[in-house]
Amino acid sequence: MGYDAIVIGSGIGGSVAAAVLAREGMRTLLLEKNNRTGGVCSYYEKRGFRVDIGTHMFSRGARGPLARLTRRVGGPRIEFLQTRDLARVVGFGGTLDVPRDKWRLPAFAASAIRQLELSPRDVRDAARFLHDVVRFDEARLPEVDRLTMWDFVTGYTENPRLVGLFGFLLGLYFILPLDQVSAGEGIWCFRRMVREGGLSYPRGGAFAVPSSFLSAARARGAEVLTKKRVTRIETHHGAVRAVVCSDGSSYEAPAVVSTTSLKDLVERLVGPDAFPPDYATRVRGLGGSMVAVQAKVALRRPLVKAGALVGANAAGLSLADVGLSDLDAMYDHVRSGRLAPITPIYAPVPTNFDPALAPGGAQLITACAVAPTTDIALEDSPKRWTENLLVALRALIPGFDDELLWVDTFTTQAVENWTGKVHAPAVSTGQTPDQVGNRRPPVHTPVRGLYAAGCGAGGRGVGTELAAASGEEVADRIVQDLVNGILSRR
Repeated sequence: MGYDAIVIGSGIGGSVAAAVLAREGMRTLLLEKNNRTGGVCSYYEKRGFRVDIGTHMFSRGARGPLARLTRRVGGPRIEFLQTRDLARVVGFGGTLDVPRDKWRLPAFAASAIRQLELSPRDVRDAARFLHDVVRFDEARLPEVDRLTMWDFVTGYTENPRLVGLFGFLLGLYFILPLDQVSAGEGIWCFRRMVREGGLSYPRGGAFAVPSSFLSAARARGAEVLTKKRVTRIETHHGAVRAVVCSDGSSYEAPAVVSTTSLKDLVERLVGPDAFPPDYATRVRGLGGSMVAVQAKVALRRPLVKAGALVGANAAGLSLADVGLSDLDAMYDHVRSGRLAPITPIYAPVPTNFDPALAPGGAQLITACAVAPTTDIALEDSPKRWTENLLVALRALIPGFDDELLWVDTFTTQAVENWTGKVHAPAVSTGQTPDQVGNRRPPVHTPVRGLYAAGCGAGGRGVGTELAAASGEEVADRIVQDLVNGILSRR
């Protein structure tokens, strides 16, 4: 059987691309290297728990691109669920429960002012910051795309508690230090999350998202094959010819979509000689985000009430006394492969949204802490990085050990093994000032019929939504290239 398009990878970017292409009438093949589809939104099962491979919340949920795309491709509806408190923020001088309902915001603000011991000037600076971000004129985005989040936030306040808090709110989802995150990207994402009030988690777990798109793709005739690790993409006279897998199988199509990093695509799967030298050089210079060590924690009973736990633990420090230099040093430690005195934590609690993900009233927490990618030599061993994450969880969750059923930890090397992305960046083209907006690599490449989707090219947004936007963009580009005669069907 001949194919019009081959998609490599079944994460959200690949599953969206396959679903849109199939919806547009293209004979589509999707190849997944693992034995289960879904990418980092896949799952495993253990003692009655359904556990996410990754660590996910969905910032726009039912009001964002994921829900819109299920309607476009005709996939099963994804039910996005919310909790009364979206997150519990712990550290930086207080414990704050972020409410879902807007009518509770005044009480939240009063609690924040009291716990963080904010001065009248701090309150004024914080109010001005939030007002400017929520009402930001997006025509000005190209200006702030070039700013770092650190420069943007410290332009309003140098109170380290506020810098830390605002940095978490606007920069957490990019897995980058504040002095590397694009302020424009942070503002773009945060505004939509606040205005749409969609921060949520899907019933059935994160896998419900790619599962919906894959169901839609199959319904339109797409073929989905697992245990198909792609080792080479063959080209001929400047155009894609075939995809070759590790088991020796080969598949031909005039269009191929890769969802690995652009570096992997150019240097490993195709080879730099197939591309113009300036394009290969640019791709070689792209920077990725950091990654995270993970802990999947099963508790006998709920200890965390909010949808997620967000915060920091400081070994031997009082967070109330942390200064800007301490925050800066924290990122320097991670960049150099050393554990930092301050450990930032992000820990969604899937069972607070969907209790059916655990047996008998138990609680599942999926936690992570930022870590360097696998190309950085670690001064502290991989085991110490996962142990440090557990130390932080014990400090932030009273009663942790008393209620613990089991815990699984994952090093950054384990993440690389599952995703297949060399060095395992969480976002392979990191959302830095020189890699967002009109400076982000496009979804098409100089090789005719070769495209990139996922977190490596195109799109804008947070994590899974960035991948979805890129997947849609690449599928629409392929359809347009067919219309324009750049491509032809088999």
